[in-house]
Amino acid sequence: MKKVASLGQVASFATIIAVINVVLLTALSMLSAVLYNISATLVGGIGVTLTDD
Repeated sequence: MKKVASLGQVASFATIIAVINVVLLTALSMLSAVLYNISATLVGGIGVTLTDD
């Protein structure tokens, strides 16, 4: 059977993909939060009142 990749290559590739994933998801989360805050400001948001019965 032909050896395709060594353990070191697979680990390096997985680490690179994980770092890219973290950076992209962080940027996407920040963008989503900004868009939500802008839309909540424009619409007025939703008022929630918590009571202790």
